[in-house]
Amino acid sequence: MIAETGKLMPVFHKIILIAIMGAMGTLCRYGLCGAIQKWPGFALPWSTMVTNMIGCGLFGLIWTVAHVHFTLDKELSLVILVGFMGAFTTFSSFVFETNVLLSEGEFLKAGANVLIQNVVGLMFFWGGTRLAGYSPDVTLRVSDQSGMLTSHRSTRIFGDGIG
Repeated sequence: MIAETGKLMPVFHKIILIAIMGAMGTLCRYGLCGAIQKWPGFALPWSTMVTNMIGCGLFGLIWTVAHVHFTLDKELSLVILVGFMGAFTTFSSFVFETNVLLSEGEFLKAGANVLIQNVVGLMFFWGGTRLAGYSPDVTLRVSDQSGMLTSHRSTRIFGDGIG
């Protein structure tokens, strides 16, 4: 960020701001997911989906304001995008980077990005569950009550259930 003297903000100050924004993003995600989990409806992970979609919209808005309209300092946008959005959702970064590839006409790379991140991500998730001693005889499903991923033993996979 530009200080009043016209110099760039020291890296340490930027790191502190990123950490503060990260805490804010985490708390916003926690609050939003908690509120969404109370929605009645389909047995889908609504809290994660809605958070990711809101995150994509916010990322697009902040990036455009900073880099297209130039009405937001680029360093401040970096602090917001890395700190707040990084804690709120990383899906927005994935969508943004895929969009950049598409806008540059790199359709094969964009497709590979989508395929690799989803397929390989699922493979890594599966591998992580195996490393943690997950038993393949336990069926993962989305709970009808909360919309969160659970096992047939009703054990929440993600701690307190915040997606």
